Amino acid sequence: MTSSRIPAAHLDLLNTGRQITIVLSFAGHLDHHAVKNALRALLEVEPVLGCRLDREGKKASWERREDLSSLDLLSMQDVPVPEDAVKRFATDSRIDEPLVNALLIREEAGDTLCIRISHAVTDIPGALALLPAMAELYSRYLAEPDFWPLEGEYSNRGAWQIIDSAGVIETIGTIPAARPPEPVFRGPVGAGDPGEGSGGEGTGTERAGKGSGSPGEDIAMQGIGPERFRVIREAADSRGATMTDVLLAAYFRALCLTLNPPEDRILPLEVSVDMRYVVPDEDFRRIANLSGAEFPVFAWDPDEQFRTTLTRAKEQMDAFDSGYPGLPFILHTSVEAEDDLNQPADAFIPLLEYHNLHDDLVFGDLSVASGYLVCHGKGPVLCASTFRDTLTLAASFPGNSTEIVDAMVRELYRFP
Repeated sequence: MTSSRIPAAHLDLLNTGRQITIVLSFAGHLDHHAVKNALRALLEVEPVLGCRLDREGKKASWERREDLSSLDLLSMQDVPVPEDAVKRFATDSRIDEPLVNALLIREEAGDTLCIRISHAVTDIPGALALLPAMAELYSRYLAEPDFWPLEGEYSNRGAWQIIDSAGVIETIGTIPAARPPEPVFRGPVGAGDPGEGSGGEGTGTERAGKGSGSPGEDIAMQGIGPERFRVIREAADSRGATMTDVLLAAYFRALCLTLNPPEDRILPLEVSVDMRYVVPDEDFRRIANLSGAEFPVFAWDPDEQFRTTLTRAKEQMDAFDSGYPGLPFILHTSVEAEDDLNQPADAFIPLLEYHNLHDDLVFGDLSVASGYLVCHGKGPVLCASTFRDTLTLAASFPGNSTEIVDAMVRELYRFP
């Protein structure tokens, strides 16, 4: 490694207090020793994962931890309701815990592996890019329990610097920064203050989040099976729409039906955009915060049909795609002070994340049978993920998650 201390990026600071949990289920039992060894090896292969965020002074930086050998990276539970354990694990993070840790839920029929990664160190595409390495390391440790990986190299984490290294800065350097619109949806923003959560400083005994109650209460999840999901996807294709367009329309309608915003106000939402499309192919798997955002806005009309809302969503997302989607927000985060990037305590811009999980992962001789994502932390979020044509919706809204997910599922079943 060339250094054990590297500057933190603006997006790293913006995403402190947020957690990404990847949930993988197997039709069999994993070797928990191999899982633990693979997790520890990840901290060598991707050395920034073995760091903590040091916020002393004017500039924050990632500093390599000195207690890596003593970190508890894996816990095991045998519980009657695995979904409840998943929710608790996704929300009950601790100050100064490792940037990556996992929970292995054991049932008679098979295991569920939950891998929690601090959003401060990477976005969701980066977190998902860790899975093939995790599966490979697990398989290696089954065959060679004494294996130890070579140390990886630290890489540049600043989104703007990475875009510069892609050689496109001359083309996009004239694009102005775009400040997000003012939040309009009202309610408690939820867990996490800046600096809280994995990777920050603390005693190790405090909770990172400030949810509405006990761990897991703020999370609600529902799945839509392959048969119905294919109908939705085919209907979207027939209209020239993407699944992001469809989910955005359903999300907006569910929010309005649940939270009852004023009908005469323009309501902004946030859609995450993976900026790796401007980075060379060999860097696509880079572990960093490389997601920008776009902010479609809608006025709520209770009498509007879903198809009309979808048309409006598609038109706005198409307009974003005509340029460099996500880049104006990246520019904004690069020039604004950290305090100016945080939402107020009583209003929010709802975030939509939509991602596809790897469907061909194999840990040893066990293929992943199902998988989904859960996001939790600073600000309400709806995380939609697909695995082999099963769509899972996971909402993290203090006090409103179940109602929002229920409403969104109803909207999706009305389409087409």
